[in-house]
Amino acid sequence: MQIAVVYVSNTGVTETVVDKLKKATKKTLSVYNVKNEDPEMRLSDVVIIAAPVYIGRTHKLMRKWVKKHQDVLKRKHLIFVLVGGEETVNPLDTLKNSYPEAILKKHHSVYHCGGEFRFERMGFFRRFLIKLVIKSKQKESGSDALPTLNQSSINALTKAIDAL
Repeated sequence: MQIAVVYVSNTGVTETVVDKLKKATKKTLSVYNVKNEDPEMRLSDVVIIAAPVYIGRTHKLMRKWVKKHQDVLKRKHLIFVLVGGEETVNPLDTLKNSYPEAILKKHHSVYHCGGEFRFERMGFFRRFLIKLVIKSKQKESGSDALPTLNQSSINALTKAIDAL
């Protein structure tokens, strides 16, 4: 069984999740970053689509890639991996806001793997805006906690991949 992981990562968090999967799974994964290549999925049986979430939608490059390859993808077993965003947001809403309905009709799996902020990899304006939002949310909740990767979700995803 051929398993492809197609991902995009702005600050390296999604790439970290993909690296964790590669190291933890017993399966061989072919990994492609859509920022650097436009992989063809015809030979893959399973396609794992991993992307960061911004304001309820996945990264623009991933949305474009999925739309371009939707005819092939709708015939594949798909696993969606969402990184970042609010864990309180329904992942299915994120998928509906991001990808063509044709590929979402088929049964698929969705994993939200949490997220974290890597301020050192952000531009000034983005870093400034995110810090403002964090400060506001921390005031609202009374907690100084920052988001983290959800290791139990990554473990569940690894288990699902190994069961294929």
